[in-house]
Amino acid sequence: MIRALLPEDEETVLTVWLKALAECPNAFSEDEESVKRRTPGRWGAQLRSSPMYGHFDGSVLGGLIGVGLSERNKKKHLAGIGPLYVAPSYRGKGIAMALFNHAVSQLPPEVEELRLGVDANNPGALALYEKLGFTVWGTEKRSIKLPDGSYCDVLWMNRKR
Repeated sequence: MIRALLPEDEETVLTVWLKALAECPNAFSEDEESVKRRTPGRWGAQLRSSPMYGHFDGSVLGGLIGVGLSERNKKKHLAGIGPLYVAPSYRGKGIAMALFNHAVSQLPPEVEELRLGVDANNPGALALYEKLGFTVWGTEKRSIKLPDGSYCDVLWMNRKR
């Protein structure tokens, strides 16, 4: 079942998000240490202000997707997609696509274009986004600096709604 994540889901979301960051440190611009430093309740506040959806298997959160919407009138035609994460035991079952389709179905009517960034060295994510109709429009070199001092490039992708 896919549903909107609510402020009362904060602890569950935080647990899954920390697992995602540990498992895929290159895939997201955020890191475990930064998340752990956040003030308690910040995730709840974020869930109130930015749409996020989760795939639940009973009470287990198996995947999540976030959507970024602008309050600026000149940017209301754009939506940012991400983060998108599916736990390893739920991969290969169409959950990422289902989460994406659900998120898109909930977008306000004025959204015309979807945008996201993906680690250039994540072929699985890149293939998924290409399957969903996204194309690369730019590369942000050395966008993410990892603890070992290496860098990751981010590919910026978009598609029409």
